[in-house]
Amino acid sequence: MHDFISLEQVQLHRVAISRGLNGIGLAIVIPSIQSLVADLTDETNRGIAFGWLQVTGSMGSIIGGLFSVLLASTSFMGGIPGWRIDFHLVAFVCVIVGVLVRLFANDPRLDDGEAKAQIPRKSFCTEVKDMITEAKSVIKIPSFQIIVAQGVAGSFPWNALSFAPMWLELIGFSHKKVAFLWTLAL
Repeated sequence: MHDFISLEQVQLHRVAISRGLNGIGLAIVIPSIQSLVADLTDETNRGIAFGWLQVTGSMGSIIGGLFSVLLASTSFMGGIPGWRIDFHLVAFVCVIVGVLVRLFANDPRLDDGEAKAQIPRKSFCTEVKDMITEAKSVIKIPSFQIIVAQGVAGSFPWNALSFAPMWLELIGFSHKKVAFLWTLAL
């Protein structure tokens, strides 16, 4: 137990930093992909495109859940736990997708030279103030408040469910059985 506590104290800041960077990566990638789908599809096909985006996201959750549970019990390159490999693999994929979006995605609302030249440059502080003003105006909309409240309440069970593989392993299921059950559950 002492080894676990001392390891936890030494590694906690690394985990916190990694988790923060992972969250930033996901926060950048997911909205940018949704924005690209919305911008690059016409109105008649937009629902189908978002449907395929959801299908691929669900398939990624199934496959990712399967592999992450199976890799959790192994170690790599001199003792690096498999769960860390999983964790950093998600961050790596987010970075790759972000770089690819930056390199290859063009905003269809802007022409190459004309529209870019017309957009005035704002200072960082001005952009932050504008963003806060815009956020305040959106937060005041009653239907938005209801949607957010429902989303917060509805996300609790799914966040708790993310600990199901660990709980199943703690009560005695093997990694392979947990991976199989988790794949079926998703």
